[in-house]
Amino acid sequence: MITTICHFLLIGGAGGDLTTGRYLKYKEEAHTKLLVSIANTMGVKLDKFGYDGHGKGGLPNLFKS
Repeated sequence: MITTICHFLLIGGAGGDLTTGRYLKYKEEAHTKLLVSIANTMGVKLDKFGYDGHGKGGLPNLFKS
């Protein structure tokens, strides 16, 4: 198994939906879950984005809603 560590920086508060000033560490989560979370907070309801072999849904506790 090849594991690649990717760091992502979210800038802005997403209209108050994103608590700022935090460092979050998710173990073995696909970056597509980050994209699902961002889409959902923008009002686009998705449960998957692209390849979903690593699971569906967004990242837990990233956004308030």
